[in-house]
Amino acid sequence: MLIAYPNKQACRDVMNYAAWPCLAVFVWLLAAIAVASAPTTAPQTAALRQCLVHNQNGKLQSPSKSLDAAINASIDYIANRNIPALTKQFHPRLQQMGIDLPDFFKRIEMIYRRPYKVNIARLWELQPDGEVAPIACPQDALQLKPMYGFRQQFFLWLSVIGKTEMGRILIVYVPNSKDAKAKWHIAALHSQQWTHLGHDFNLWLQQAEKEKTAMLAYVKYDIAAKLLRDSPFIKFPQTALIRSKQHQLLTTAVWEKTIRSTLQAQILAIETILAAGGVGILLRISLEKPLSGADSRSLCAQLLQQLQAKSWFQGFAGIKCSFVLRGEDPSKEGVLGGLYMPRR
Repeated sequence: MLIAYPNKQACRDVMNYAAWPCLAVFVWLLAAIAVASAPTTAPQTAALRQCLVHNQNGKLQSPSKSLDAAINASIDYIANRNIPALTKQFHPRLQQMGIDLPDFFKRIEMIYRRPYKVNIARLWELQPDGEVAPIACPQDALQLKPMYGFRQQFFLWLSVIGKTEMGRILIVYVPNSKDAKAKWHIAALHSQQWTHLGHDFNLWLQQAEKEKTAMLAYVKYDIAAKLLRDSPFIKFPQTALIRSKQHQLLTTAVWEKTIRSTLQAQILAIETILAAGGVGILLRISLEKPLSGADSRSLCAQLLQQLQAKSWFQGFAGIKCSFVLRGEDPSKEGVLGGLYMPRR
């Protein structure tokens, strides 16, 4: 079984426009669940290995009333933040894992703001015959990876429409042969941010292709790829194309070297971030000892000033300074946290 728990420190990052894993909302609640009985080995036709769509023009057309009921209930629970009811829909093994649904909803509400709407974007049916190889959905330019052990499973893609942003929630339903009243259980739950500043990955890609400043274009390509990121159950082939264009323009090594050579500080790691008003840069700064709040702000302001002296920084919204003490993991937020500083 596999599950990724939300990181509470990453949630604090969101408030400071921090590293992508939090703003990308990238809240992962996933479970790979094996059934008690062995999967069937009976051969199936190639047609059943295809991705079957069960909704047209926004209207649900599922093959069973019990699945309709489960889907409509899930939408209602998510829209109204009904955690106890949503938990009851989980597969028994998923219930035992103690998923932090309050944190799941907190992150969604932080980005999309209430009241937000929850609509059906797609309903796919898979009959993988016990295989877990990805199944192509050419009409949607993506691939779905089935869960092991279930002959039939449904992937529901929901649109979360907020005041300024839109997100996606993927729910995987599997049959429950032991409970006649609840025939479908949720085996996986995953959310991702679909837009930033109201722009989806395609608009960010278009902006990157038109951008004349290579340093800024690199970040816009990065944002496009992150909005279209893969998960254990959904894969977007177009992400590889975006990354290819990004690295043809500028490699990550060259992009980071340009930033490091500008700054007078020991920088452990550099990342792109979604920032208020645009895109920004995350700097993980090495410290020998803790700094006071005033000294932290002063150091971050100095680094921002050094970057603002460069012409290529003109299109950036700001930076986040993340302070890391010796012995801490440079890829994560340290105990000292960080602060976001907008461009002046």
